[in-house]
Amino acid sequence: MHRAFLTLQRRIGPDYPIWSIRLEFSAWKAGPAGLLKLTALMDDALPLAIQQVIAGFAVSRMDVAIDCIGAEPIDLITRIKKQGKRLTYVGDNGRPETVYLYEKKPPLKGPPGKLGIKTTGPARLKLYERRAYMSQFSLPPTYGSCPVTRAEAQMRWTKGRPLLGKLLGLKNPYQDVIVAYAPPVGDNSKSWQQFCLAAFGAGTTAAATAFFPGNGFTARELYQSCTGDLIDKGCWERWKDGVVLYGLKAWIDLSNG
Repeated sequence: MHRAFLTLQRRIGPDYPIWSIRLEFSAWKAGPAGLLKLTALMDDALPLAIQQVIAGFAVSRMDVAIDCIGAEPIDLITRIKKQGKRLTYVGDNGRPETVYLYEKKPPLKGPPGKLGIKTTGPARLKLYERRAYMSQFSLPPTYGSCPVTRAEAQMRWTKGRPLLGKLLGLKNPYQDVIVAYAPPVGDNSKSWQQFCLAAFGAGTTAAATAFFPGNGFTARELYQSCTGDLIDKGCWERWKDGVVLYGLKAWIDLSNG
């Protein structure tokens, strides 16, 4: 079974001890059989009835992922609403391997009151090449030699955390995300790939003016006009199917009594 991390803490309360429980796991890696085993282990280890524990679980973090099979990050055009900064890690082959897209963050109204304040906004999307990721752990690639890019939407809650039983009603994290195949431009595929590489690091305007003067603006228009043919808001319609497929539906039903 895939490893799960369970932290159990007890502190002194005014009348009785107060228990807090933190659980971190991957439903995708654990699968239905793993969740059944995890349920049994928690039932044995925890001082409360498992139904009470699961009913009180509030979600603080969730990473939702869709795999784009047959594509490397450089093959894709990606846009998010209010797009701000972008962080790109380039692999040994000189091609983008991991890309983080952040929502634009308005500047501070005054000098910061403390050091270390991030200038990036919330992380809205992460793209990474699965073969390269798996090789770092000396593991076989999930889809063999076929390139595949995972588009991961990161959801975080510091307050107003949804209960586990409300997972089926979550807001679509891909609502304002577009991921599409980059269209070919003429017969010069090498030039187009160079434009896509420049756009990843510097944006389409800089790629058009600094790297490809002349026909660069045509490439920029094609790049920016793409609509989502791999990931768009319609993909979230399968969220409920995924919850059932990986066994989470059983926990949701248990938490709702």
